[in-house]
Amino acid sequence: MRRVRYYEFGGPDVLRVEKTEVPVPGAGQVLIAAEAIGTSYVDTAMRRGISPLGQPTLPGSPHGDVVGTVEATGGDVGAAVVGQRVVALVAASSPGKLEFARQHGADVGICYADADWAEQVRAAAPDGVDVILDSVGGQVTATSMELLAPFGSLRAAVQATFPLEEAAQAHALLEDRSRLGRVLLVP
Repeated sequence: MRRVRYYEFGGPDVLRVEKTEVPVPGAGQVLIAAEAIGTSYVDTAMRRGISPLGQPTLPGSPHGDVVGTVEATGGDVGAAVVGQRVVALVAASSPGKLEFARQHGADVGICYADADWAEQVRAAAPDGVDVILDSVGGQVTATSMELLAPFGSLRAAVQATFPLEEAAQAHALLEDRSRLGRVLLVP
């Protein structure tokens, strides 16, 4: 298995692709054969050592979303999920990005930088939303999942795809903050 790591804080050039043992899933976990891995701006801040989530530790790894197939399960996870395709994709912070979301089918655009954004969503869709177009990740995604209607889905538009070995270029694209869709790494 390959992974992206960094052993010092800095720019995209500190990212390294390395081989490692395939992990064994523990209780409540699954092992996913990744087809694509999402990248996020939060990961670039952590890589620089300035995360708003607290001081990152070294060595570090980006914590992207993943699309793939379940290969193995741990402890209390039923074996029936083996072979199932999973998508764990991770709203917008500017008028241009809100417009981009509307162009991709959003009925309502709400700025996640507003302190009351979740309440705005609940007011617009009291029964929950059917689709979330989210490229932020972290707490925004966690809150978004609480706002999702039963049988709703997360969706993401992809702007760029890079081979895993080009993780530094993916981070550089994230840092310029001009992207409108997801930036993915492909193993």
